[in-house]
Amino acid sequence: MTGIWHELRDRVRHIRELCRGLKIELIRGQGLAQSLDEAEALADGKKHSGPANEADVLASVRAFHNVWALYDSLDSCQTAGLPITAHLKQMTTGSTDFGVPSEPSSAFRMIYYKDFEAELFIAASLARAGLPVRFLEEPNDPRGDMLVQEVFVEVKHPNSAKSLERLMRKFDGQMRRTGSAGVFVAALEDAFRLASPTSFSSNQEFSSWKEKKDDEVEVFGIASLLQAATLQNIGVLAQTSSYIEIISDETQFVRRTNAVIYDERRYAATVSETLKSIAAVFNPHPTLFSEVRAFFTAR
Repeated sequence: MTGIWHELRDRVRHIRELCRGLKIELIRGQGLAQSLDEAEALADGKKHSGPANEADVLASVRAFHNVWALYDSLDSCQTAGLPITAHLKQMTTGSTDFGVPSEPSSAFRMIYYKDFEAELFIAASLARAGLPVRFLEEPNDPRGDMLVQEVFVEVKHPNSAKSLERLMRKFDGQMRRTGSAGVFVAALEDAFRLASPTSFSSNQEFSSWKEKKDDEVEVFGIASLLQAATLQNIGVLAQTSSYIEIISDETQFVRRTNAVIYDERRYAATVSETLKSIAAVFNPHPTLFSEVRAFFTAR
């Protein structure tokens, strides 16, 4: 167990040194600084020694997993030669609570931390798969966030099903205007409040809660892939969900990914191959929309 705390301390130190080297000012009590401070106190055994309350425990668990996962994404992006400065700068503000949407009146309503963490995670995943991913150089480029060969990738973190539909349509419009094919990636944890509301006392109790959440996501997933089928320039629809599971005294940061390929659309052969390669990062055996359509037709 001691090795884990040493590793956590090293990861905190590494991210702090990155920020100092890149002249990124951390904002105390917000975004990245909040996670780093909490994780560092945990690693150094400086958490208060009184009786633990649930809010404190959840904050510590969240900080541990956030820092651990962010380090992995940053390491993969740097290994691939991807610039990370712009993303880290944006992550200095915002909520770090995956699966909990910000309140409209909250100072954290612009969830920059989770938005840009999602982009780093996707870029890192593509890079680890050996794909030639690169971030688009223009901030807020309307064509998307990154490029793999000639395929644009847009990563969004909607807080509702309605906002996801709007974002998909906007992205498809940009792809039509530029004559491009795109991959739309939706991070769904906030839209479905996937964060554990408490620590569960048993696997059975957790499974019951999680099953209901899975049903919600599945119903929405079917609706969204049918919506995307009407958007001709989205070649792949991918979905991710990131959240912390707390069962008894065990915790883990879960990241689920999936993808559907709109395989009946006509693209250049190189574009089709790139779309397949990207989809395989989210699911080694991605769903083909032709199979989905056949299933609904047969019903």
